[in-house]
Amino acid sequence: MIYIKSLHIENFKCFENIDIDFNKNTNILVGNNEAGKSTILEAVNLCLSGLTNGRYLKNEINEFYFNTCVVNRFLHNPNEQPPHILIELYLDSDEANKDLELIKGTINTRKDNCPGVKLKISFDEKCKEEYELYKQKSGSKNFPIEYYKIDWLNFGNIPITSRSIPLKPNLIDSSCAKYKNGSDYYISRIVSNQLDKKEQVALMQAFRNLKNDFRDGKALQTINNKIAQSAKISEKKVSISVNTTEINAWESILNTYLDEIPFTQVGHGEQSIVKTHLALSNIRKDISNVVLIEEPENHLSHTNLNCLLKSIEEHNLDRQIILTTHSSFVANKLGLNNLLFINQRMVTSFSDVDDDTKKYFQKLAGYETLRLILSDKAILVEGPSDELVVQKAYMNEHDGHLPIQDKIDVISVKGVQARRFLALAKNLPIRIAVVTDNDHDYRKNITEKYKDYFSENVNVFSNTNDKQYTLEPSFSACNNEQELKDFLCPDYNGEKNISDWMEDNKSEWALKIFSEDNNFAFPQYINDCIEWISK
Repeated sequence: MIYIKSLHIENFKCFENIDIDFNKNTNILVGNNEAGKSTILEAVNLCLSGLTNGRYLKNEINEFYFNTCVVNRFLHNPNEQPPHILIELYLDSDEANKDLELIKGTINTRKDNCPGVKLKISFDEKCKEEYELYKQKSGSKNFPIEYYKIDWLNFGNIPITSRSIPLKPNLIDSSCAKYKNGSDYYISRIVSNQLDKKEQVALMQAFRNLKNDFRDGKALQTINNKIAQSAKISEKKVSISVNTTEINAWESILNTYLDEIPFTQVGHGEQSIVKTHLALSNIRKDISNVVLIEEPENHLSHTNLNCLLKSIEEHNLDRQIILTTHSSFVANKLGLNNLLFINQRMVTSFSDVDDDTKKYFQKLAGYETLRLILSDKAILVEGPSDELVVQKAYMNEHDGHLPIQDKIDVISVKGVQARRFLALAKNLPIRIAVVTDNDHDYRKNITEKYKDYFSENVNVFSNTNDKQYTLEPSFSACNNEQELKDFLCPDYNGEKNISDWMEDNKSEWALKIFSEDNNFAFPQYINDCIEWISK
């Protein structure tokens, strides 16, 4: 199996300079909006296929492919050299591969002697004199995109085409459909990749025969005779026919059908499932594929998404998969140790997540792990009542602002040990507070339990009084019990004290504290947490 070992990008869209090392099998790209996840998929697909949005790059290139900061520096500095775009893919294989040997060399950024391909978009020095003359005449400095050239090379600096590359990309973007002449372009490419050379030739010949039959048909001849008999349009004969010049025209014209329904007319979710299964299937043994998936959760029900992820898991040993997602469920199911976090144009790998934590979240995939990873700051609490009370305490100290309005996410871990989440956060440069119960033993359940997690960025807050073992007795102890009773349950006539009543009615009392005006005090450990996380 051939796979992408790493990617190097210079000046392409949001990335001025970035290096990404990929896992051999599954890679999950996560990050906030505009972090560059889709750009990474686009760069990989572009370098392996020479195509963007289903069209050849040479017909699509424009200045917006270039990093904005680099372009602005060039436009505002007369001495700045015209910028370039460079995408390099460093390839590897499980075993010796003669096809990889053909693209091996040292002409790459790292000077490594290894197989790889690169795509460079740069100013053509042959046009320098013409460009300088243009600048003098126009009196302005515009981006000279018309003077750029595209070089597609292997690491031996030898020009290549997509047929020279022994790794084929299959891009599946369920967020939108790319149609060309009424056909979904990407499924046509996936089908094409599944056919061997002999089958492709047979299909192209059949397609040409179909077009020739149409061209020579009686109906078209009748129309052309009518055109010829009408007023003169030209000195030459004018007629209608079909285009037979494009070698792979069938890819954009022939359509795929599902139960005799055109593929473009079925639901986007079904399209995504079909394209993914086709890309993952191992029909051809003589080629390696990298499957690029843009947000597989789009347009899928929870059940269908679960089935799709199961299929991805089953095939990730013989296919390299690179996908983007905003879904914690997707990340959890495919293994949090496969995460590549894109943030501030940097990449953080989670490959060191221990196997126990990975398996825990795979089995209980409903936890919102990505909320923690993508947050600026976070407070982990044990349940809904703690979440409401902590948010109210924060609002009281910050002019009614909810924590999320100040980019602090309060996340209920639903009773799971907060240590599971902290195992994900050790590489993250964000402040994380844990608000938890001492369960009658502060030394054992806080000091010892979390001793490996305390750091400059991680702190755990709990009541040091073992008698105030959870939120309810802690809240009751710092307020007048009668006033609490009158506010929370004025009609209650039972024998239980207010603290016991609160434990029996956790959500009810916490929601009332959160929703209605009151002047109750909050336990000191919660106040300490609010002060620490606000720094």
